[in-house]
Amino acid sequence: MLSQLLQPANTILLQAIGKLFLISLLGYGAVRLRILSGQAVASLSKFVLAISLPCLIIATLGRELQYSLLPQMGLCLVAALVLNLSGLLIALAGRGIILKKEQPGQRLFLSLSSLQNSGYLPIPLVTAVLPEGLQASGLLFIFVYMLVMGLIFWSFGILLVGRNHAPGNLRQQLKNMANPPLLVTLASLFFLFPPVKSALSALPLLQDTLTAVGETTIPLVLIVLGGSLAEKLPPLDRGKIMIAGSCAIKMLLIPALTLLAITAVRPEPVFAFVLLLESTMPAALNHIVVAREYGGDVPLTSRALLVQYLLALFTVPLFLILANLLFSLPV
Repeated sequence: MLSQLLQPANTILLQAIGKLFLISLLGYGAVRLRILSGQAVASLSKFVLAISLPCLIIATLGRELQYSLLPQMGLCLVAALVLNLSGLLIALAGRGIILKKEQPGQRLFLSLSSLQNSGYLPIPLVTAVLPEGLQASGLLFIFVYMLVMGLIFWSFGILLVGRNHAPGNLRQQLKNMANPPLLVTLASLFFLFPPVKSALSALPLLQDTLTAVGETTIPLVLIVLGGSLAEKLPPLDRGKIMIAGSCAIKMLLIPALTLLAITAVRPEPVFAFVLLLESTMPAALNHIVVAREYGGDVPLTSRALLVQYLLALFTVPLFLILANLLFSLPV
């Protein structure tokens, strides 16, 4: 059983993260060779935020929602909220221990430590590892997790990753939170009503267009990340404590606590597997889009993302091995 789990999971993980780095490398090279300018990278970032990401959200919700599985969504919704909010609380406590007030990335630390990649990496891993008969349930859990994570990231996450506005500047903070991905995610909740989903299904040309544009989101985000890494980075010692601390919490502590929880509670195996998988994921790639669009620390965000995705090659398989030893996974 262990070999059946680890071999496909490791292969898919390596392929998925390898693809991330190769596309980012193209963005890095394009900027270094002056094929793309810094302004062009900024424009790509705006396109992702305003067009391709909203298209991806609508297409995904319209395509993946299965009404036969709706009764299972309640438990998953609660679990996703608990995992995200617990991560934020752990990060908040850890920040007080790890970071001094004068060190950079105080708010960014909270987001990098808790708000992770909820779809791009978990989806191929679930489809590769779970038997075909269990994939629908696994993808449903990821779907709900993506919805919860998206609502948190595109509201509260904006305040953490973007420029630290004065506490009294409530108008600017609310303006930042009223961004296209959040508004589209909220509007897409209408897909819970069958007539709305049926209406989109009855327009295959529109659905295919939304899907095609949405599929450009991940490559464009990676090009933005690579282009941002091509900019002048701060000295290596700047922010190293923030990066190391956020990696320790996100890639080690939160997965360890999640593993302890599922071995103690013993929930349904598919649900347990997806919950653990989500907890092991590195920070969301959209951190770099938000940092560029809302005045965040782009160099520090870029470097932190790079480190977390490199670490994921080692930490994700580690926790899958431990989970299989401590908890019988459905493979």
